[in-house]
Amino acid sequence: QEWRELRLAESAAEPPGVSEGTGQSAVKVSLCEGEAPQQVPYCMALGYTKSMCAAAMTGAHLQGALPLDGDLPAMRALVIGLGAGSMPLWLQHTFPEGQMTVDALEIDPAVVKVATDAMGFPKDAIRDAASAQEAAKDAVSSEGGLRVYSIPGEDFVEALAATGDAFPGLCRYQYDMVFVDAFDKSGKVPPVLVEPEGTFLQSLSKVLKPDATIIMNLLVGMTGTGSSGGPKEIEAMVSAIHGTCCSDSSEVFTIRTPINESSGNQLYGFLRA
Repeated sequence: QEWRELRLAESAAEPPGVSEGTGQSAVKVSLCEGEAPQQVPYCMALGYTKSMCAAAMTGAHLQGALPLDGDLPAMRALVIGLGAGSMPLWLQHTFPEGQMTVDALEIDPAVVKVATDAMGFPKDAIRDAASAQEAAKDAVSSEGGLRVYSIPGEDFVEALAATGDAFPGLCRYQYDMVFVDAFDKSGKVPPVLVEPEGTFLQSLSKVLKPDATIIMNLLVGMTGTGSSGGPKEIEAMVSAIHGTCCSDSSEVFTIRTPINESSGNQLYGFLRA
């Protein structure tokens, strides 16, 4: 086994050196001679991804959706932004077989290629859907597991919200957990994901279970300002998600991991109930 790190180049002119560029993900992979690398599913290296999963499961438990004893219910998670794939892979692996379905969305084909070719993410999880409607139909009609769709988040959830009308014989598809971990090249959350009247949040509110938990990762330093924005921008994003997807009395909380490598990550959690 060995550790591998996904780093983003400062420019497209040439790839970063070993210690250059911006660290994006780190994973542990298993190597066997003559075989492709396989990502170790039970290992998450980064503090912020561990915290995102811990916060989501804590939120689910606090709302009564995830009991500590007895039989676990079947759950569904939506991950916006793939990276190296450690978070969706860990979620699907950690829950008992058949109990967790994970849909991950990644619009950059280069990220998907690096995740599968170099970072050991399973290629059989990549779904070949030509449109959001095809992806939504596949998500609803196929068995659970881990699926990655190269579809914009706003298009996917809009199509998913419409599946009840488009496919009357199928049950309405709803998520227990949603993870927003997507950024543009400047480190900002894409505006389409945080517009209160936009397609993404309006449609997302229709595909959430009543006791769902949403976790959003922002790139914000200890000063309260970062590439994701300052206090006003953050307040606007938090208000947009809470106002669109949660009840008036529901809780919003924030987490900062006490680890140096995650000091630039600030998480916001939303309990829908």
